Amino acid sequence: MVEKIIGKYLIKQNHRNDPIGDLARDFIDSGDECPSDDLDSWELYLGRRGACSLAYEALKALFIELGYIEDDEDE
Repeated sequence: MVEKIIGKYLIKQNHRNDPIGDLARDFIDSGDECPSDDLDSWELYLGRRGACSLAYEALKALFIELGYIEDDEDE
C-alpha cells in the first residue's frame, strides 16, 4: 500500500496564503483520492483536472519543500 505522504502533507497546508495553499484547497474541494507519492502521478492528476500552470509550479514547489526533488534553480 502506498503511504501517500504528499497528499497528507498537502491537506495540512490549506491555511497557507500562497500557491501551495491554493493547491491544497483545490485538492480538498475536489474530494479526489490522493495520487501516489511521485511527481509524475501528481502531474497526471493535475492534467486530468485541467489545472493551470500556477498549479504545476505550486506542485513542484511542494515537492522541493519536502525534499522529494531538488530545486534546479540552485544549479
